[in-house]
Amino acid sequence: MEVNIIYTKTFLKQVQSYKNTSLLKQIEKQTEVLKCNPFHPSLHFEKLEPKHEKTFSLRVNRQYRILLKRENEYFTFLALSKHYE
Repeated sequence: MEVNIIYTKTFLKQVQSYKNTSLLKQIEKQTEVLKCNPFHPSLHFEKLEPKHEKTFSLRVNRQYRILLKRENEYFTFLALSKHYE
């Protein structure tokens, strides 16, 4: 399955504030995992409520998640969020 990732301005702005940090490296790593296998267990991919909005999260690390939408092979990264925020 070919995966295409679209980055929103909000997501890119949030990520820019973590430039030159280990969090940025973790985001890059998990993005590559998503591209190779969107069902890889390390992503902890889960559907968020309300389910009809097709919003998901994937784990960057224990503290941070990427909020995203999925339409077939397109994944739109919406925001970087702290877990349970």
